[in-house]
Amino acid sequence: MSRSVLIKDCVLYENTARAVDILVRNGKIDRIEPGIKPAGGIEVVSAAGLTAIPGLIDIHSHGAGGIDLLSAKSISDIRVIAKTLARLGTTGFMGTTVFWDPNSHLSLAASAVGKELGGANMLGLYMESPFISLTKRGGIQPQSILEPSEKVLRGLAELSGGKLKMMVVAPEIKGVRELLPVMNELGIVPAFGHTDADYFQAKAGFNAGIRHVTHTFNAMRPLLHRDPGPLLALYENKDVTCELICDGAHVHPGMVKFFYETIGCERTVLMSDGMLTVGMAEGKFVHHGKEAETRDGTSRYADGTLIGSSLGLLQLMKRFISFTGCPLRKAVEAASLVPAKVIGVQDRKGSLVGGKDADIVLVDSHLDPKMTFIDGEKI
Repeated sequence: MSRSVLIKDCVLYENTARAVDILVRNGKIDRIEPGIKPAGGIEVVSAAGLTAIPGLIDIHSHGAGGIDLLSAKSISDIRVIAKTLARLGTTGFMGTTVFWDPNSHLSLAASAVGKELGGANMLGLYMESPFISLTKRGGIQPQSILEPSEKVLRGLAELSGGKLKMMVVAPEIKGVRELLPVMNELGIVPAFGHTDADYFQAKAGFNAGIRHVTHTFNAMRPLLHRDPGPLLALYENKDVTCELICDGAHVHPGMVKFFYETIGCERTVLMSDGMLTVGMAEGKFVHHGKEAETRDGTSRYADGTLIGSSLGLLQLMKRFISFTGCPLRKAVEAASLVPAKVIGVQDRKGSLVGGKDADIVLVDSHLDPKMTFIDGEKI
């Protein structure tokens, strides 16, 4: 399949006032301007009536299409995840999993990073454990939680072949803050989450180098007037980026609006925390041996414990706009450019600019995906 294509007569998410063409050569955006003449041998795609947005980057995705990284047995299984995400408008993702001894699933997932998967590109690995709070573990099983250990940390980094790029940690746990320089050395972004930290412990964690927060509000203390918890600390630190699951169940729509008005889109990372049920019909399923159910895009165990979303990132972005009234440009950036910056790929992904990877999604007036291009190939 050719990676040179001319997308004709779309409008850009940044400026819908005029139609433009997007010329793609060798998997990269060559130029964006109106009236580009098609050259011989280049595929022409009509995009009249459609809006072009950068391919979305889901930095926190456990799975899709009936597969998650913990249960995947082969690269073919991971391809199912990648193809399902691409169909829903996500062109890049961080494969997310947990510590699970033996950790053979981690090495399998690492082998898929950077590999042609026929869908969304896996950009790295994200571990939601093992140095987290037992009391704030949410849907994570107790056997996935260990005492902080440099040996374990280095072992996981080695097992991943250096593809482990983010790890959730609870800074109030003894030994976690001492591991932050090691994580920095290994190229692993520490993410604040699954934590029982109070205001002062959270503040100490941010001062020690944590610059990112996993699914803000969830699996952490709430904001109270006499015990503000970590939420006030992250609000105060303007360098901290904050993930948000915007399905309306993990965080109330009114709180989503409050978050948008106080934190702002520049620090917001829309993500899915997507389960194996992403892209599938709702109903009951079994998740790692426990009964669960998906309703209205949210997955829960039978006891009501939230375990993730079943919506694609584009669907969640639509809900974010609905809840907040956020302009399209800012919402798109919260699902593309901001996450690209968090994982350090903004030089090649996250916006529609000449020279960047041709990861492009064409959406209709309802923001439903009609065509997805990854590295210039129509998926």
